[in-house]
Amino acid sequence: MQTDEIRRFWSWFSTVADELARNFQNRALLDALDEKLKRLGPVRWEFGDGTLAISPDGDASVLPLTQRIVALAPQLAGWEFLAARPAKVAPPKFTFNIDGKKQLVDPANWRYALTRVGPQSFDVEIEQVGLPELRDDDRHAAAVAVLDAVLGEEKRLAFIRTIEPVSSSTGARAAALSKLSAHLDSLCRPAARA
Repeated sequence: MQTDEIRRFWSWFSTVADELARNFQNRALLDALDEKLKRLGPVRWEFGDGTLAISPDGDASVLPLTQRIVALAPQLAGWEFLAARPAKVAPPKFTFNIDGKKQLVDPANWRYALTRVGPQSFDVEIEQVGLPELRDDDRHAAAVAVLDAVLGEEKRLAFIRTIEPVSSSTGARAAALSKLSAHLDSLCRPAARA
């Protein structure tokens, strides 16, 4: 990816940033943003509370690209630019369309269990409490979306190797999903020097 292409993107974005901040529903600008970002590589984007997250869309190999794009971002009043989807205050509720009916899913009661597989690498089981019967790939997509919301995409990509959604209890070592971020922080903290 050429630095000049990234700079051209940011030059364009600087000209429309105020309008986007005033109107996040401007379809023409959103379509243009999408088109221009796709030219930079296989990235996704999302807005939220004064931020533009340019996401590697779950692909750790694309994270260096999104980090480079954000590193070249200009300073714009009212904007913060992120190289991955940020963590959310609470895991989002979402809907699945099952047999033509929308079903609300609330991951507030989901639980997790970690298994260390490297110095700073873990497999995680996600007990999906209250999730309806879904195909395995839908269950996995739901687990990834919720983990990105709980941890932030960059942290998930850095520390979680595999994600295993389960419908039954993960056992006595399972904990509330809300504790996962702090748990990872405690396990991955650099050792104190003696």
